[in-house]
Amino acid sequence: MEEKKGIDNVKDGQYWVMGNISAGTEWDYSFWENKFGKPIKLKPDSDGMRNPNIISIFYFKSIDMSIIVNKLTNKITTCRIGKKYN
Repeated sequence: MEEKKGIDNVKDGQYWVMGNISAGTEWDYSFWENKFGKPIKLKPDSDGMRNPNIISIFYFKSIDMSIIVNKLTNKITTCRIGKKYN
């Protein structure tokens, strides 16, 4: 199992994200992977609101959070606790 780096537990990681990240924050995959470990890439539903050509969803098990990224702007659109993204 891959260890997360720089965060003591799930709640600390969640608090860090909620306190430091907002919509419009530039997405840097390497930064996130170094801080929280390798994410699981989730497939968005293609129901018109979550177009997989536009949206990427990265779930970080180490902090039990999903980070939703706009591929066109390379910016974070929102973050969710768990694997939820709608």
